[in-house]
Amino acid sequence: MVSSFSCKVLREIHIASQGKRGFIIQSLRNYDARPCPQDYAVSEEVQGVNIIYSQLTPALTCRFNDANQLFGVWFWTKESEENAAMYERVFSTKCGTIDLFYSDIPLQAVAARA
Repeated sequence: MVSSFSCKVLREIHIASQGKRGFIIQSLRNYDARPCPQDYAVSEEVQGVNIIYSQLTPALTCRFNDANQLFGVWFWTKESEENAAMYERVFSTKCGTIDLFYSDIPLQAVAARA
């Protein structure tokens, strides 16, 4: 999987990987931990979007699930703590299906998702 904040980098990866590998290319958003000015619009070169945990909403999750696009969540340790409450919010049905979760403690995250 490749993710980047840069649309230019994502386009170049898409072009370079054509027919060579099955890369998942995700648009990484919220570099400043604020809402996405493009309202999380994605181009056809990417399979979906990765948003920051603090911007996670059920409506946004449903939108990406309904569009059959991969939906990932990342977090900034300066802003959020990875813990049981985070896992409950990310992995519960309240927010729909989260396809990708970036974890600093993956064994605990996998156990919580099970």
